[in-house]
Amino acid sequence: MRELGRRSEAASHPYKSVIAGHPGRKASPLDIKTDGLPPLALIGKAGRREEVVAACEGARALGIHPGMAATHARALVSDLDFCPAEPEADAALLDRLALFAVRRWSPIAAVTPADGLWIDLAGLRAICMVARSGSVGG
Repeated sequence: MRELGRRSEAASHPYKSVIAGHPGRKASPLDIKTDGLPPLALIGKAGRREEVVAACEGARALGIHPGMAATHARALVSDLDFCPAEPEADAALLDRLALFAVRRWSPIAAVTPADGLWIDLAGLRAICMVARSGSVGG
């Protein structure tokens, strides 16, 4: 007699069938574009606990979401690729991107709190029209 609540056979991992891409397999709700890479999640400290700060589309499809405990995410998806979150590096990159935008496209660009970038592109159409016509200041 089989024990209640126990499985005698191993359960297959749903993500492995997505990566395998066997032509004969049926479509799955987990069919997402992964480019053959395992799903990725960024982990950061929140007090004494590690939690998911960001997750790629593949990880989100598997149930990983920001705010989830890192240990829970590891238990849920064993193939999950973890990287430490680097908010200082992200902020520095956004600053460089804003400076590039000011030099290239817009007189006004600003980094918004957390992880955003605001670029004023109001005059860009006129600049593009001049560039396409080849006449400058004519």
